[in-house]
Formats: sequence, C-alpha cells, structure tokens
Amino acid sequence: DGIPFDNLFFIRPGLSSFLASLRGAWNLRGKLGPVALDFDADPRSAFWLRMAGVRRTVSYSRPYAGLFHRTFPLPDNAPHQADKNLAVAQGFLARRDLQKGLRLSPARPLMPEPAPVPLLDPATAPWILSCFTRRDVKNWPLDRWEALLEKMACARLPLLILDAPDAGEDFRRFRERWSAKVGFLRGSLAKISGHVRNAVGVVATDNFLGHMAGYYGKPVLWINGSSDPRRVMPQGPFTCCVQVEPMACRPCDHRCVNPKHKECLESLRVEEVWKAFEDLRRLSFPAGP
Repeated sequence: DGIPFDNLFFIRPGLSSFLASLRGAWNLRGKLGPVALDFDADPRSAFWLRMAGVRRTVSYSRPYAGLFHRTFPLPDNAPHQADKNLAVAQGFLARRDLQKGLRLSPARPLMPEPAPVPLLDPATAPWILSCFTRRDVKNWPLDRWEALLEKMACARLPLLILDAPDAGEDFRRFRERWSAKVGFLRGSLAKISGHVRNAVGVVATDNFLGHMAGYYGKPVLWINGSSDPRRVMPQGPFTCCVQVEPMACRPCDHRCVNPKHKECLESLRVEEVWKAFEDLRRLSFPAGP
C-alpha cells in the first residue's frame, strides 16, 4: 500500500516546507511496520522513515547511507536500475538477521513478465507525453516541448499530456496554452496505467512513465539528459533514446557540473527529437498510418 506522505521539502526546499514534511512524517508514527527497506539507499528516505517511527531502516551499502540502521553489500553485476532493485530485494531476503520483527508471507514465485499489450491504431489511439519531472535537471525546456507539440499537432496525432499539478507557474502557463488543443491526464497511478495500456506509446524524459510503457511493450521515446541510458532507459521491445552526443560529463548523477548548466538538455534540438520520434514510429509501425 502507498504511504500517505507528501514530501513538500523535496519539491520546494525551504524552512516552511521542511517543517510541513516533518509534521507529515511525525503523523505516521504508529502506522508503519517495524522494518523499512529502501531500494536506493537514499539518506533522505532514511531520515523521514526515522521521523515516522520506523525502528529499523535497511538498505544496501553505498556512500552517504549512514542514516540507515543496517546496510548490506550489493553485488556489482547489476548494470541496469531494474537489475539493481531486484538485487536489493534478493539481498534483503537472504539476510534473516535483517528481517527480525517481520512476518513474511510464504514465498511466491516472481511476478511473470507481462503479456505485451497489442500495439493500437496510431490513427485513433493517443501518444502520451510527460513534459515535467520534479527534478529540474532532468527537464527538457518547455519551449522545446511546445515546438514538438506543434509538429505533432500538424501531423494530426492524437495526444495526451501527463499533468503536473505541483510543477509551478511555468507549467501552469504551458497547460493553459495547450489545454484547448490536447487533453491533460491526471489521476491515480492505476488510472495512468490504464491510459498507458490504451495509448500508442509514450514520449518522456527520465521518469516513471517511460518505464511503465516499456513494461507494457509500448513504443517509448526516451529524452535523455544526464543519465547513462544503459542503466536507466526503459527495458522494452520498442524503446529509443535521443540525447546530445558527445557529452563528456554524462553521467553526473543529476548534479550538473557543466559550465553551461543542463547543456545535455538545453542543446538538444527539437529537430533531433522529432527525427527520433519519426524513426520510432517507423520501427513500431512499419506499415505506417
């Protein structure tokens, strides 16, 4: 089940947002279990879980993971983020000493690979675009998105844009300009998942939507900035990556060190993304609409 914790401090760092997040974590005391496993060894998660009263926080060993109560080594042979997540789960389950106080359900087989959802008619089913993430260093500029949308609209492609209600003033103006032309998708994760299943494909930056579409076997155009695509790009049969090459400072773990801030995304031209999108369409739908 999801934990009802709104981490305002992550979105808008500051004293007031920190106190609001602290109150939210404190209100979870007594509502969570005795042990929490974090898949990314994020010290911020360890802090909030401690504030929420979790008695034992666990993750894998990595720099800056000192706020966790217990850590365990992670093998080096996990090149992709999905492989790493699986290795974290397996490492935790192999350590009985880390599971004290837990009543684990009987072992069940791993969830089977999903049956790919059939590719839908590109003339009627929409493409879903995700134009914003909460980490600005991952965002392709909104004016480029607008230029790409103009090209898609001229091609008469059905479109949906994933809404970002907490994105701030720039995205609000972007939504106002485009809400009369395309639909904006907002809702629970289950609702969004249903829309992805019924979409032609997804165009996204480095966030969850591309991975969801890849899971369902949908075409994905991955607009990559500072990440190593070999580690984070969605794993699916129709996934293409578009990025600036060469980019000597990639990967930077989203801590931009380039004298030209976000050059990996700021210098990515609309024409390059449009060409990659057209190539993806030809790859996914050889007959063409």
